[in-house]
Amino acid sequence: MTTAYGIIANCNYETGDPVLAATRAVESGLTDDADLVAALDALEETLGEYACNEYAHAKESCRKAERAVLAAWTTEVQASVDEARFARRRD
Repeated sequence: MTTAYGIIANCNYETGDPVLAATRAVESGLTDDADLVAALDALEETLGEYACNEYAHAKESCRKAERAVLAAWTTEVQASVDEARFARRRD
């Protein structure tokens, strides 16, 4: 499967991790929430720049980008993803 977020996909996010869940929801077309997409785009860019860097600034930049994804992965967005997933199963 081709992914829009290849760097995120290659990081060590475990199954059940909210960042991974949000990424999969966007990539599978279950949501196009603008805030979530922007946060994932920023995380992808930040990880691309800093993922292999051990400096404190780099680590903090990655954590900040991850927090932005978590903030955008709201209960409302999650509920809409669940509804979209359910609708796909019915069709």
